[in-house]
Parts: sequence; C-alpha cells; structure tokens
Amino acid sequence: KDIIHQNHRSHDDTVSPPRMNCDRFLQDAVPFRPTQPIQRRRVPDPLQQIGTPTAAGFSRQGFGQQGGLVVAPFQQTPPMQRNRRDQSRIRQEALRRLRHRHMVRIVWRDLARIGDYHSAVADLSLLADTLIDEALSVLYGWACERSGAPLDPDGNPVRLVVLAMGKLGAHELNLSSDIDLIFAYEHEGEIEGERRALTHHQFFVRLGQQLIKALDQTTADGFVFRVDMRLRPWGKSGVLAIGFDAMEGYYETQGREWERYALIKMRPVAGDLKAGARLLKRLNPFVYRRYIDYGAFHSLREMKSLIEREVNRKGMQADVKLGAGGIREVEFIV
Repeated sequence: KDIIHQNHRSHDDTVSPPRMNCDRFLQDAVPFRPTQPIQRRRVPDPLQQIGTPTAAGFSRQGFGQQGGLVVAPFQQTPPMQRNRRDQSRIRQEALRRLRHRHMVRIVWRDLARIGDYHSAVADLSLLADTLIDEALSVLYGWACERSGAPLDPDGNPVRLVVLAMGKLGAHELNLSSDIDLIFAYEHEGEIEGERRALTHHQFFVRLGQQLIKALDQTTADGFVFRVDMRLRPWGKSGVLAIGFDAMEGYYETQGREWERYALIKMRPVAGDLKAGARLLKRLNPFVYRRYIDYGAFHSLREMKSLIEREVNRKGMQADVKLGAGGIREVEFIV
C-alpha cells in the first residue's frame, strides 16, 4: 500500500522507496536501498537472475534454475535422519515459499510498470506448470519406491499425464485463478507387489490424490494453487485418473458440446509430456470435427440461454464473468 500511495503522490521521474516493515523473505524478494532514489520504470526486476526474459516472460529453464530452492531443503538433512512425513512437509513448505517468491516478483514487476498483462499471465502460467511438474516428479518417485513402477508392454515406465484446462491451459492464468486439471495415463496394467497386485489405475488415482494435496492443501505457508478437477470425464462422479483408451471412448460416445469447446484449451503441463501430445492427437477428431453442422450453433445457443437463466435467477446481472458483456460472452464470440 505504501508503494502504491507513494507512486500516486509523486509526479517526478524519481521516487524515494518507502521503508517497508516486512519479513526477511520479502526484503530479499524486493530489494530496496532506502538512501538511494530509483528511476520510475527502471526498477530492477526482483529475482531477475532467474532465467532469461523472453517475449512471453521467463523461460521454463529459468524457473528450473530457481527450482533449486525446492530441492535444497532435502540436501540439508541426511536421508537417514528424516522420514517420509518430514520429507513431505519440507517439500510442501518449499513449494509454497517458491510460489510466494515468484508471486512477489510478478506483482512487483506489474506495479513498477516494467511488464505488461501478457508477460504477467504467461509467467503465472509458467510458474504453475513448473510447480505442478516439480511436485509430481517427487511424488511419482516416492510412489514407485513404495509400490513399484508401472510399466507398459515393452517394459518402459508409465507416467502420469497432467492436462491443464481453462485459463492455465490457455496460458492465461491470473493472480486469483484456480487451476483446472485432468489426470490421465497411457497404458493399463498391473504392478506386482509383495502383498497383492496393484493396477495402474489404482496407482495413478493415489498419485493424483497426493498431488492435489501437495498443491491445494492450506498450511502455515498457505497453498500453491487451488485445484479443480470437475472438468474431467463424467465430472465429479468420474474417476480421478483415467486411461487414454477410456478417455477417448468417453468423448467419442458421451462427449457433450461444452466439453468439445473446453478441450480447445487443453494442453499437457506436467508428467509425460510426449504421451500427452499423443493423447491430444487422439482427441483431435472430437474437438475439431471434419464437418460442422447447424447443431453446433444450436448447442451454443442452448448453453448461452442456460447461463442467462442462471444469472437472472441468482441476480448476478452485474457479474463481470457471467453478466451481459462479461468474460463468458467474450469467450462465446471467440
């Protein structure tokens, strides 16, 4: 607030940074020199050493370099002196602190007017991609240690594919967005365990539950991202993780028109990205039909009418997302 107030009061090209009563973490993320005035629009980007800026923001490789903050806590304690619960707690703390650190950088860059809307949402989306993949990588390793690795018919490891929908899928994540995800895997099978066989489906459902907990659970350090899984096949009543064959069969036989439009934004963001690309290719005939008929326009009208009735019923005519002229109407036009 002090920063914003100071920027609004000053009409010079320079402003003297206010003294900030904040913790050491924030001081590290937003370095001020109180005795040195700074040029407006020339404020150094906090954490600029993280990667090389591109037209869309920072590269994923840059976030990977900063990912050392996530791994570092594990290197500080010898493996024999910590159990899996401690590892999970340390991992959750590290993910949340890394998320906060980058949020400070992105917000500060926006307030200092050295970044635009496109770079902000691109960086937020890249941050989400990186944190999801980092969490999944560790959880998958732990699951394989505990239950064994799922294998395809050729003996290659089968990994979970995390698919992003909505704003994250379109690289349009904003500061308050939750993330819409779908979990999928390419091959069915069984993992031979010491007590009983574990199916790939069971393995990836448990892994998905752990990933949601790692990202969504609110701790003393907050949360990473709120996770919404309702866009998966069959919605809330559907399985948490689904095989490629079952997913393709669902959309071919039961896919609804709104799901066709939702899949336009779908993209793989974590796990086995190559397998995710193969899945998108398999789903393309459902999303992009060879021929279009007037039924598509009729379904759009029905969806629009349904939203309008719900808005009127709840008295949400002024809602920026669902009201007249709001975000949803822009999406219908696009």
